Amino acid sequence: GVLSNPITLPSITTWPYGLAFSPSGQRLYISTEGSNELSQWDLSSNNAATINASRTLIANITTMGTLGALQLAPDGKIYLAGNSTADLCVINNPDALGAACNLSINSVNLGGRFSYWGLPNFCTDYINFLTILANGNCFGDSTYFSLADTAGLISVSWNFRDSITGANNFSTSFTPAHVFSLASNFTVMVTATYTTGTFTGYLTVSIVQCSSVVAGFQADTTLCVGSCTDFTNQSVNGLTYTWSFPGAATTTSTDTDPTGICYNLAGTYDVSLIAHNGLQSDTLTLPGYIHVYAPPTAPILINQNDTLYLTQDYDSYQWYFMGAPIVGATDSFFVVTQDGLYSVQLTDANGCTFFSRTSDIAVGTSEIEGIHGGLQVFANESELIIRYQTDRTLELTFSIYDAAGRLVHTSREQTQAGANTLRLQGLQLAKGLYVLHVSDGKNILVQKFAER
Repeated sequence: GVLSNPITLPSITTWPYGLAFSPSGQRLYISTEGSNELSQWDLSSNNAATINASRTLIANITTMGTLGALQLAPDGKIYLAGNSTADLCVINNPDALGAACNLSINSVNLGGRFSYWGLPNFCTDYINFLTILANGNCFGDSTYFSLADTAGLISVSWNFRDSITGANNFSTSFTPAHVFSLASNFTVMVTATYTTGTFTGYLTVSIVQCSSVVAGFQADTTLCVGSCTDFTNQSVNGLTYTWSFPGAATTTSTDTDPTGICYNLAGTYDVSLIAHNGLQSDTLTLPGYIHVYAPPTAPILINQNDTLYLTQDYDSYQWYFMGAPIVGATDSFFVVTQDGLYSVQLTDANGCTFFSRTSDIAVGTSEIEGIHGGLQVFANESELIIRYQTDRTLELTFSIYDAAGRLVHTSREQTQAGANTLRLQGLQLAKGLYVLHVSDGKNILVQKFAER
């Protein structure tokens, strides 16, 4: 083989003797004979300067004579020999950084025998600490773990090396399941305690994207100037999102479902969404997706014989008197029953809501040729009596409106020359103010009356 990518450790100057790598290969331990120092290096960065800067002095051991060999054992621990000593030191958690590696000095007695610097020399690559079984490697789904050997198993501690998942990065279950945060490679670590001792194992799992990312969304697409819309994300297999709303008050977003996206100018606008999952992305751009309409110019109310109307049809109407909505007044016209300020709130075909101009209306009385002396109206619980004088035969329409402008009765009558009396029975009018309109088809006579 060829030795490649060598890294020099210039800080070792006092007779290095022992060297061992942790089970994961991420930590390096070196003992020095001259200064009796045990030091640790963190190799995880794969950067020479960073590795050299990571040196940590674990201990200066004065009870071992001079320090000798370091050796990784089948139990996952690293043992340290001395010169002419009856004990060994042990690094209990060699993959932990700094003092967390848990060095125990003179903790393993040799039973009357002595160590002279060395330990058994063998290839640690063949040490099988634990056999980990894994099932499932699709990103977004659970990966299930277990140990091949469970005989005498007392407890386990799993570290999925997936720190983004927070507390879910760890488990003490014998058969845990973990959903990895990225489609990538993860070296899972387990420490298992058996009746025979504690052992450490590692397994590298490759989490892959099994399904493609597909971007998708929907929203209300027809808006009025100054209104807002909410977007519903319909993407498949996405994790993070980048939105673009050119022309909106908020032009970008990384929310999953952006809300309150407002448009203040009329026009047609594109919307774009990029859905990501860590390895893949998909972009969806819908040109002209949002249509923003400006409301029309406020129309002017037309007043004809105390009936208000507009020259154009709209989708909905709500009439207002003195700035307050009139209950039930939702027709395209409104019969005025009292003096004051009138307007109407309109909704056009684009869903835009706006107001007409306000009109100051005074209820008036027109003349009908042939009727003299006006109208006399008498109301009681059983009937409504209308008296009037004509000089000819007339065809007249009698219409009664309540205070909200709603038509409650209409009838057509033929009158004779002279005094006329019309009796309307069975109207069942509620108490309140009413307006009587009498029309010959050209003009209207208006008379207010009250049902008490």
